[in-house]
Amino acid sequence: MHWIFIALAAPLLWAITNHLDKYLLVKYGEKDGSIGSLMLFSTLFSIIVIPVLFLIQPDILSVSVQDRIILASSGILYALFTYFYLHALFRDEASVVMPIFQVIPVFGFIFSYVLLGETLTLMQVVGSVVVIIFSFILALDIEEGSLSKIKWPILILTFIASGFYALSETIFKYSTTVEADFILSLFWNHVGLLVVGFFILFSKTSRRGFFALIKSNAGPILGFNISGETITLLGDVATRFALLLAPVTLVLVVAGTQPFFVLILGLLLTILFPKIFNEKLSKRHLVHKIISILGIIGGSIIIMM
Repeated sequence: MHWIFIALAAPLLWAITNHLDKYLLVKYGEKDGSIGSLMLFSTLFSIIVIPVLFLIQPDILSVSVQDRIILASSGILYALFTYFYLHALFRDEASVVMPIFQVIPVFGFIFSYVLLGETLTLMQVVGSVVVIIFSFILALDIEEGSLSKIKWPILILTFIASGFYALSETIFKYSTTVEADFILSLFWNHVGLLVVGFFILFSKTSRRGFFALIKSNAGPILGFNISGETITLLGDVATRFALLLAPVTLVLVVAGTQPFFVLILGLLLTILFPKIFNEKLSKRHLVHKIISILGIIGGSIIIMM
């Protein structure tokens, strides 16, 4: 299977998770605990993943201590990405926040050039630029024919999150050179995630909020989080496997089509569940979004040329 189909599976799965995360943040983010308590579900989910990966690949100690630390650090960086991502998503709509994450390929290019020595062809650069430009156009607020004020908190949070994400993925590839090492590397990556989860437990506020959420809303909270983390994990596996088959920057650019899937799912959810989800469906907004989406698709096609 061509790497791009594997890579495209990730943004679709993550888009589903984005809407699940937004629902959880709106419904529970400030009622029974902090964002830190919700993040615990993401990091502690590794308790389930680690034994499964160990059963698949028992020879997890075959890597050097240095490689274990590097791979675990990739997981820690991913956890930091999650933290800033949740804060940004809590502050605004998913269809507004996610397009700003198109700065990820920029960070990816910098980190992959420094650590991996990867370079791109001219067409790949052009395609990447097209995707990034139209993704930002998709994020523009066109109310009353003018742009809104710059949302600096959202920009800062997403820029920081993007940097952590790109560095995490680059480090993962830096330490994973062959397909046989994939499961082994993923294992140590989740060890890093679990370490962050244990550190969050030391926060009194997050710990109390975490157990309060379980006590008052155990069923829906666990159901949504287990579903969300499983979907996210599948997306992570897809993109990280794609990282072994193609340059980091290209994989990250393809992952940048996530706003397209976020938008489509948001529109469908708004139509089906208008009391829960609210995407703007006016002709003006739809034309703006469709043009932007076509630009993103066009850029992705150029990348494959």
